[in-house]
Amino acid sequence: MLCSPSGVFAADLFGDILFDGSRRFAARDGSKILAPLNAPAAAKPQDVKTPGVSASGFISLWSQDCSAGQCGLPQPLVPAREVAFEMVLPDMPGQARRKEITEDFTVAGLGELKVKLVFYAICPYGAAEGCPSRYFQVQAELSGAASAFCAASLNAGDFLPMPVFMCAGVPTPGKRLGITLHRI
Repeated sequence: MLCSPSGVFAADLFGDILFDGSRRFAARDGSKILAPLNAPAAAKPQDVKTPGVSASGFISLWSQDCSAGQCGLPQPLVPAREVAFEMVLPDMPGQARRKEITEDFTVAGLGELKVKLVFYAICPYGAAEGCPSRYFQVQAELSGAASAFCAASLNAGDFLPMPVFMCAGVPTPGKRLGITLHRI
């Protein structure tokens, strides 16, 4: 796991949260912090150290020809791009933290492929204090040159330092256009 040197992010847990009027919370950096709808009001703690993670890896774009009845090997379309983010982890049952990243690719002959990646850290309802049963989810939504939605729920070892994950759509019959998140 990649974290800050002390293993936690120094953060004021509630200072970076804004109430958005719909009984959900939004962080100032644009990430979402989801809380139970019946969450009690809490006093603002001072100098709370909240655990966090840093993820870093790559996103690759590829195509695959499946027109001959059997799919060929995926062919890379553009050099891999680095993807990196930091996320504060939830520590209360029923709480989730969210980070969103978007990438746009130009695909010769097909146009623009928009990729929306959403990463979640989830502390399930009924979890023990400190949330030792925390898990992660990655979602990818492709639009434009191909349409697809893919998701996976992962443990920390599969999620960090970057999830290995594929998602593909069918831009034309017999063809696949997809992305891969990877570590190398």
